[in-house]
Amino acid sequence: MTDQVNPKDYPGKDAYAVIGNPIAHSKSPLIHEVFAKQTQQAIHYGRIFSELDDFKKRLKNFLSAVVRV
Repeated sequence: MTDQVNPKDYPGKDAYAVIGNPIAHSKSPLIHEVFAKQTQQAIHYGRIFSELDDFKKRLKNFLSAVVRV
């Protein structure tokens, strides 16, 4: 279960992600989504699968889509 997060797919929400390999087992998205609901924050927290040698590229792609100027 991986979610290649594109922040543009979640308008009106802050987008966050955990990046790694393996990633399907991560509970981070669930934990953060529950916390966000409890604190009334609009977020999407997903999983991004990445091989070690592809990590910088995945991170750069995510950050370039999420950074606001």
